[in-house]
Amino acid sequence: VNPDLSLPFDDFDLQHAISEFHWYVSAYRLSFEDFGNGGKVEPLCKDKPSSASMFRVVFKSNLTVTLAENLYDTISDVIEHIKEKEGEAKTKEDE
Repeated sequence: VNPDLSLPFDDFDLQHAISEFHWYVSAYRLSFEDFGNGGKVEPLCKDKPSSASMFRVVFKSNLTVTLAENLYDTISDVIEHIKEKEGEAKTKEDE
């Protein structure tokens, strides 16, 4: 998820929500613990902060068009649901 968009969710929120539909899409932080430096968390990539994250999706060779469409639909539905929940929360805060 692009942090520049300031969305009300991140990769880990999506990972959790998508998993409820029996899809496992892994989210990972782009960082590591440098045990040679007291366990300090360091960025994995020089051009990204240690808080940056990414998805890892592994597809098996038997992935069908129907399954791919289901994954796409699931991700789209989850994003819309999260946006709606965020809108409801903001409305309650404004009351």
